[in-house]
Amino acid sequence: MQAAEVDRALDYLTRRKAQDPARADADFRACSAPGRDVGATLNCMMQRERDWTAVQSRNTAPAPPAAAATKAASASANDADRTTAIAVGRGMLRIAAGDPHGTKSTIRYNDNLIREFDGVYLSIRAVVALDFGADTVLIYSTNLGGSGTDDAYGLVSIGPKGRIYETELPTGSGRFEYHVTQDRIAFELGLDEGREVRAVYANGRLDVTRSAAPNTGLKAQDCDFLYNGVLTECAGAHHIACRYDDMSISMASQRPVNMMAADDPNFRRQDFETACEQACKAKRKPAFAAFRKAICQPR
Repeated sequence: MQAAEVDRALDYLTRRKAQDPARADADFRACSAPGRDVGATLNCMMQRERDWTAVQSRNTAPAPPAAAATKAASASANDADRTTAIAVGRGMLRIAAGDPHGTKSTIRYNDNLIREFDGVYLSIRAVVALDFGADTVLIYSTNLGGSGTDDAYGLVSIGPKGRIYETELPTGSGRFEYHVTQDRIAFELGLDEGREVRAVYANGRLDVTRSAAPNTGLKAQDCDFLYNGVLTECAGAHHIACRYDDMSISMASQRPVNMMAADDPNFRRQDFETACEQACKAKRKPAFAAFRKAICQPR
């Protein structure tokens, strides 16, 4: 990173920690992953902050009544700080972000408890009001915490007459995007067992499709991670043996390799393990162009 980028990262993290330490920590955990550079982590955190700010700007909940006792007033204020209330249809949607090690997180509509979460961080990703008087859709994510832990996603929709629909989104890896077009939301959910996962929400239901991933080779960021991260470990001088299964590859590197092997048909694991063993024996990496041709480009 350039010095200016380091200063920018430190300034941003310092500001976030000063404003809301708990949310800053949750966003950092959700956005950190092995192989992800600092710039990508910051962009992810900024997007989560923008999503949260957009939802907070729509917070129409009345202020909680003043409590008689100081202790009760403090507790009510803390609860209000962790709860987002949004006027939807004929009622109020309330999202309460609890503590993974204490209070459960909840999503409620009026007096109806829709979801309760235990042991995870709950974050609001978006609130979408679809066109033509259709549904209002809350898109949320949960995360167990810890470096490299992936988000899980779900949605809650409230119809014009108060109809409630709730579902988890299918699990993919490497991608989460959504696009809103009038009365529907289309989701791109990454790869799962060699198939591209997509979903479309419309008219109070979610339809999921899985199709074979095209033979396009590895994504550039995955190729860079394998070469600059894992292969650097392979070429290290600390290995006793140069058989891949006997090499001391860190879990921070091995976990993404296992995920690519399970989900991405463009990843040729045997070819990569052979390249790793060769780098171990030579105590150096091959040129990147040769590595990319052998491991990352389609055949």
